[in-house]
Amino acid sequence: MPATRGNRIVVFPRPGVVEVVDAPVGARARDQVLLRTRRTLISSGTDLTVLSGNFEPRSAWASFDLVRDDEIDLAPLVTHRFRSEAAPEAYRLLLEDPSAAVGVVLDWDA
Repeated sequence: MPATRGNRIVVFPRPGVVEVVDAPVGARARDQVLLRTRRTLISSGTDLTVLSGNFEPRSAWASFDLVRDDEIDLAPLVTHRFRSEAAPEAYRLLLEDPSAAVGVVLDWDA
């Protein structure tokens, strides 16, 4: 089992800026669970929308339900993999060449 590195998260402190920071794990209620993420798939769709700070009113993200229900296999869409510390570089790739970076995985265990 890999060593625990703390609770690293990707944050967007302002439009166009990506940072990886350590954050404390807050208290959870009895009806909540704590999940450990090993990899995060980022893309030029949702993630660049968040990075840009431009949100369309009434946006529908129905594709999330299809992924959750295993109706869509995202593995063939993965074009790049980065260590989590390199998240700013991964997002820069999405901004500079989104057609080449269809699906980018952030590996939190690497």
